[in-house]
Amino acid sequence: MAPISKSNRIALAIGLLCLATAGGVSAQGSTGTTSGSGSTAASTTGSTGAMGSGGSAATPRAGAQGAAQAADRSFMEKAAMSDMAEIQLSQIAQQKATRDDVKQLAGRMVQDHTKTSSELKSIAGAANVSLPTSLDRKHQQAVQKLQGMTAGAEFDQQYLRLLLDDHKQAVALFRTEAKSGRNPDAKSFAAKTLPDLEEHLKMVQDMTKAGGKSMAGSGSASKS
Repeated sequence: MAPISKSNRIALAIGLLCLATAGGVSAQGSTGTTSGSGSTAASTTGSTGAMGSGGSAATPRAGAQGAAQAADRSFMEKAAMSDMAEIQLSQIAQQKATRDDVKQLAGRMVQDHTKTSSELKSIAGAANVSLPTSLDRKHQQAVQKLQGMTAGAEFDQQYLRLLLDDHKQAVALFRTEAKSGRNPDAKSFAAKTLPDLEEHLKMVQDMTKAGGKSMAGSGSASKS
C-alpha cells in the first residue's frame, strides 16, 4: 500500500471534520424542532383543555339563563295580550250589556286591567321586552264576534263565557310566574296581581252559574 502524502492527509482530515460538523448541526436542528413541536403541542393541548373545560361549564349556565329569560318574556307577552283582550271585550260590554251586574263587571275589568297593563309596560321596558300592541288572531276574532252581537241575554252570556276562558288561562299563567319566574319584577308583579285575577275568575264563575243575575263581590274594591 502506497504511503499517503502529507497533502492528502490534510485533505482527508478536513473532509472528516466537515462531515462531523454537518452531522452535529443536523442532529441539533432535529432535536430543537422536535422539542419545539412538543412544546407547541403541549401549549395547544393545555389551551384547548382549558377552553373545553370552561366551555362545558359555561354552556349549561348560559342555556339555563336564556331559558329563564325566555319564560319571563313569554309571561309578559301573554299577560299583555290578556289585558288588551279583557279591556276591549269589557268596553263593548259596557255599552251593550243589558244587566246592571254585567255592566258593573265590565267596568271593573276595564279599570283593573288598564292598571295592570300600565304596570306591566314599565316592567317590560326595564327588561327590554317588547310587548304586543295589537290582538292576536284568536282574541281579535272574539272581539269581532262580540261586537257583531245584538244586545240581550245572549250577548251577556257570551261575554261571560269569554271572560271565563280568558281568566282561567290568566290565573294559570300568573301562578306559574309567581312560583317560578326568574325576573324579580315580573315575579313580584305576578304574585301581587294573582289574587285579583282569582277574584275575577270567581266572580265570573258565580255569575255564569246564576245566569248573569248576581255579581259576587261586586262591592269589593280592587286589590291591584
